[in-house]
Amino acid sequence: LYPAASGVLNIEGELNGKGSSPNMKMKLDGKSLAYEGQEIGTLKGNAKLQLFTWQQIAVDLQAKALQLGGEKVDEINLSAKGEAAQHQLQLHLKTTEIDTQWQLNGNFDSVKQSWHGQVDKANFKNPDFGLWQLSNASALNISHDQLTLAPLCWQQKEAQLCLDAQQHQGAWQATLRGDAFNLSLFSPWLPRDLETHGEATLFAAMRYAPQQPLSGQVLLALGSGAISYPIVAGERSEWHFEGGRWSASLNEEGLRSQLQLSLAGNDQIKASLYLKNYNPLTSDINKQPINGEINAAFSDLGLLNNLLFDVQGLQGRIEVNSTIAGTVTQPELKGELQLHDGSMQIPRLGLSLTGLNFNAKSHGTDLVSYQLQAHSGEGSIEAKGETTLNSKEGWPTHITLSGSMFEVSHIPEARVVVSPKLDMRMAKREIWLEGEVVVPYARLEPKEFTSTVSTSDDVVIAGAPESNQQPWLIHNKVRLILGDRVSLKGFGFDGKITGNLLLIDEPGQITAATGELSVVNGRYEAYGRTLDIEQGKLTFAGGPVTKPGLDLRAVRQIQDITAGAKVYGTLQKPVLEVYSNPAMEQSEALSYLIFGKSQSELGRSEGALLAQAILQLSLKGGD
Repeated sequence: LYPAASGVLNIEGELNGKGSSPNMKMKLDGKSLAYEGQEIGTLKGNAKLQLFTWQQIAVDLQAKALQLGGEKVDEINLSAKGEAAQHQLQLHLKTTEIDTQWQLNGNFDSVKQSWHGQVDKANFKNPDFGLWQLSNASALNISHDQLTLAPLCWQQKEAQLCLDAQQHQGAWQATLRGDAFNLSLFSPWLPRDLETHGEATLFAAMRYAPQQPLSGQVLLALGSGAISYPIVAGERSEWHFEGGRWSASLNEEGLRSQLQLSLAGNDQIKASLYLKNYNPLTSDINKQPINGEINAAFSDLGLLNNLLFDVQGLQGRIEVNSTIAGTVTQPELKGELQLHDGSMQIPRLGLSLTGLNFNAKSHGTDLVSYQLQAHSGEGSIEAKGETTLNSKEGWPTHITLSGSMFEVSHIPEARVVVSPKLDMRMAKREIWLEGEVVVPYARLEPKEFTSTVSTSDDVVIAGAPESNQQPWLIHNKVRLILGDRVSLKGFGFDGKITGNLLLIDEPGQITAATGELSVVNGRYEAYGRTLDIEQGKLTFAGGPVTKPGLDLRAVRQIQDITAGAKVYGTLQKPVLEVYSNPAMEQSEALSYLIFGKSQSELGRSEGALLAQAILQLSLKGGD
C-alpha cells in the first residue's frame, strides 16, 4: 500500500450487528513503524465502537519511542470512552522536556455537527518550570465554523496563566494573561549561578481574519526585583532593578517593539525595534528591513563582575548608544560602548587596576574598533585594536599594546613591572605576536618546592584527553629585556639578573631563544655556606629555551685560601669543577668550600657530609 513505509503492523478486527449501526472491535500491534521521517517504536491499541450512532465508544491507544516532526516523544496514551451524548477523552504525552495530561468531557450533536463540553484537566510539567495545573474546568464548544474556549487558567503557587480563544467563520481571536509570575521561572535562560527575584505580569492578544493581516500586542511588566550572583565562596550580592516593561504591537504598519528597564539610581536600559510593513504570514524574513536603537547607562557593574574570571570589585560607568539597520538576517549595527573611570582588583596577582577606560565602536557590518587604557602601580598601559566582522576569514584582528612601568604582579612571590610594546594579529585560530617587553623592575621570591623528576623529550602521555577543537597556532617573536632592578631570591640564590633574550615560537616547536642573561652581585647558598658568584652567564644560541649554556663561577674566601666552583655545560647536563688558589686536591678544595677548613680538621659528621658531597658530584657533575 505504501512502499515508503516500513515496520510491522498487525490489525485484527471483528464487525457484527445491524447494518445501520454495526459493532466493530479492533486490535492494533505495531513495531518499528516509519513513514517519511515519522517513526513509532511500538504501537498498541484496542477499540470497540458502535458505528454511525456512536452509542458505544471505548478506545485505548499507546505509542512509545516516537519521532514526530523531528521531535522525540517518549510516550503517547490516548483514550476515549462513553457515547456520543456523553463521553470522555484523555491524552497523556511525555517527552524529555514536557509531561502533559489532558481530560475533556462533553457530547457530540450529530445533527448540528458540533461538540460541547469542558476541559477538566490540562496539566503541564517541565524540569525547569515545574508543574502547572488547571485551576478549574473551562468550557469548550466546537462546530464546523465556530470555536469558543472560555478562560483556561493554569496555576503554580501564586502565579496564574489564562488563555481564551474564539473562532468564527475563519476569524480568530486569542488572549493570554499572566499574573504574579515569579522571575525565577526565567532562570533557565540565564547563566549558571545567577538567581532572579521579583514578579512580572503578562498580557498578549492576537487577531486574524481572512484577507486581513495578522495583528496583536504583547505587554510584559516587571515590578522591582534583583538578580543575585556569587562574589566569593558562600557569599552573594544583588543587582537591583526598579521595574520595567517590554511591549510589542503588530498591525498593518508592521511590528514595533520597545523595552525599558529602570535600574538603581538613574541607570536605565532602553531599546526599540521597528519592522516596517512586516506581516508574519506574507513577509520574506530574509529581506525584511529592520530599524532600531539601544541606549543604556549603568554604574552597578556587579552582575558583569560575576562573568569575569578572577576579578573583584569592578566599578565604573558603562554607556551604550547604538543603532540597528539593514535586514533581519543581515543587520548593520553602528554605535559605541564605553566604560568610564573604571577600577577592579585581581586578588590572585595582588593587583588593583584604576583609570580603566574602554571604548568600542561598530562601523556597520564590516569593522569594530576598540581602545583600552588602565593604570597599575605607578605605570599605565594602552591597547588599540580592530576586528573585521568576517567569519569566513576567521574574524581578522589587529591589536597593538604599549605601556610604561605597568605593574602586572604584586604578591610576595613576585612583584613585576613591565613596559611592553607589542603588535598582535589574529585570524582563523592563528596568532602572530611581535615586539618587546622591558622589565625595569622585578623582585622574584618563589616558594621552595621539593625536587621532581623531569621526563625526557620523547615521552608521550598515553590516554591524554583529546579535543575536537582546532588548537591555536602561535607565532611569537618577542624580545625580553631585563633591566638593572630585576632580582631573584630563592632555591639558595640571591642576586640580580640582567640581559635580554629574543624568544621565538612556531607551532609544534619548542620555544627557541637567542641572547644572554647575566648574574650581577649574586650569592648562592650551598651546604649551609654562602658563596659569592664572581661570574654568571646563561647563553642562548637559538636552541630550546630550556637548554641554555652555563658559565658560572662561585667562590669562598678563607683567609689566604680561595675555594671555588665552576659550572659549565647545559642546564640539563651541567658539569661542576671545584678549584682553589693555591692549587690542591678537589676533595680538599671542596672541604674548604663547604666547611672553610681542611679535611684533616673535620669531625666525624662533617667527614660523612663531605663524602656524600663528593659522591653526588661524581654522579651528577654538580648540585
